[in-house]
Amino acid sequence: MATAGAFAVPPNAERPTTPDKDYGVPRTGGDFISWDHVIERLRAAPAYWLATVTAKGRPQVVPTWGVLVQD
Repeated sequence: MATAGAFAVPPNAERPTTPDKDYGVPRTGGDFISWDHVIERLRAAPAYWLATVTAKGRPQVVPTWGVLVQD
């Protein structure tokens, strides 16, 4: 019998903490997308984009393969 995966239970929806007002994320309003939609996108994606910063603070985004196991 398969067990439920780590993503089977949706996390609490919350707004990100942004560095400043002009970062582009509204503090109120809008809708969160459903967790089911997120999982479907992860299942369908041939690659995931990993975003990090370099030691000097420059953004670095690279595609990487991934796999979603047991949801």
